[in-house]
Amino acid sequence: MPARTPIFFALPLLASCGLGLAPYATDSASPDAVPDQEDRSGSDSGGPDCLDEDGDGFDDCSGDCDDDDPTTHPGAAERDSELACMRDGDGDGWGDAAAVPPIVAGTDCDDASLALQQDDGDGDGVSTCEGDCDDADPTRAPGTAETPFDGIDSDCDGEDGGAIIVTSGVGGLPIGDNATVSSPADVSGCGTVQSVEVIVDISHSYQGDLAVELRSASVVSATLHDRSGGSTDDLVGTYATTGGSLTPVDSLYVFTNEPGNGTWSLEIEDRAIFDNGTLNSWTLTLYCMD
Repeated sequence: MPARTPIFFALPLLASCGLGLAPYATDSASPDAVPDQEDRSGSDSGGPDCLDEDGDGFDDCSGDCDDDDPTTHPGAAERDSELACMRDGDGDGWGDAAAVPPIVAGTDCDDASLALQQDDGDGDGVSTCEGDCDDADPTRAPGTAETPFDGIDSDCDGEDGGAIIVTSGVGGLPIGDNATVSSPADVSGCGTVQSVEVIVDISHSYQGDLAVELRSASVVSATLHDRSGGSTDDLVGTYATTGGSLTPVDSLYVFTNEPGNGTWSLEIEDRAIFDNGTLNSWTLTLYCMD
């Protein structure tokens, strides 16, 4: 009986004869090896269209509504929404109120400034977005009552709650014996009077002849001088609601809370003979509530 050739010697021979038999072994390190299928997108979300272009950790496939802006993505404005795709340009946790679709609008009135936001730092119920001019001071916010002329803008309107109106009356008027001189001064821009100052400059050779009165536009009057001073010359100085170099006979508080607008006047009466004088000038200053 003839000898038989072992099959494992025959297989290489058959392959070399071009019979198309596949190699009986595969080397995984061979350059002809077929690589395993893998994700080549560069994104955890998968797919060639799911790139994170702005590097904020979100791509189009995971809901980034503006993949060119790293401040815009789902949860960016977590204080408005932990899920919505919003822009938080200033990093305060509040979304841009001016954003347009597909970006969801938030509540931050100025997304470029940390000074304007929805926080209420002083607990007065008003945020800087709502007009609080000092969010560290609970006594200052829109709607707070003003104290005029205290140097504090309590209601955040840019003013101290009052207006100072200065006006001058007609001067250069002669004061004859037993005669009365009236000098008008017009006032505008004064809603309600809080306090008054009157500066007078009167030349006269005998103070004891003179009576001087201030009259408001609402015809409220206060006597400033009433024939005191005897033979002292001239009457020069300031009468005021508080302070002043001269002391009025009547308190000038009588003008407080009176309307300020209109024509005020200084009335000067010489009640004796022999001596006369001149009203050189007078100035009225009103501290007013708007």
